[in-house]
Formats: sequence, C-alpha cells, structure tokens
Amino acid sequence: MTNAIACGLLILAGLGTCLVAIQTWLLVRHLRVLPRAPQRRPSMSILKPLCGIDDALEENLESFTALAYDDYEVLLGVSSTQDPAYPIAHRLADLHPARLRVEVQRAEPTPPRSS
Repeated sequence: MTNAIACGLLILAGLGTCLVAIQTWLLVRHLRVLPRAPQRRPSMSILKPLCGIDDALEENLESFTALAYDDYEVLLGVSSTQDPAYPIAHRLADLHPARLRVEVQRAEPTPPRSS
C-alpha cells in the first residue's frame, strides 16, 4: 500500500515537472518573438481647461500646435463665452483649425466631493 502511494506521488511529481518544463519552453519561445512595431501611433485628444487669462496664455496655447506627434487635437474648454480666455482661444483655433478646437461647457461643473 505504501509503495502504491509512493509510486502515485512520484508519477504526479514527474507530471508536474513535465508541465513546468513545457511552460518554461513556451515562455522562452514567446519572449524570443519580437513584438511587431505599430503601423502608426494612435490619435489623441488633449483636454486643456481654461479659466481666465494666465501669464503668456497665448504663447502657452500656441505651443500645443507644435507638438512632435502625428495625429492629435487640442480641446480648449471654457465655461462660457464670457470667459476672458475665450477670445484668445477662439482666435488661435481659427489660426490652427487642424489642431485646436474651442469647446464651451454646456453644464455647471460638479463640485468636488468632501470625504
């Protein structure tokens, strides 16, 4: 009886060792394959909230038009057309329509939750 249990455990241990060896071989084989380079970088949107006029706001927003990335857009968000930043953002969006777009918020901002 003890011999049968010992043989059964030995067989299970051997089977486990074989499975670990197979997994290791498959992992090494998988890691040797170089990943394919992406065909192109994905498009992205940059959200830039605006509220009032900061120092050098125009130059700051203008810098978003010269990023070293292929396909992106910058969404300039203002809470209303009465915001002092709106005319600057709108003028720059007219100069760079492929990159900049002004979005006016349609709802009131949600106040932060207190813990």
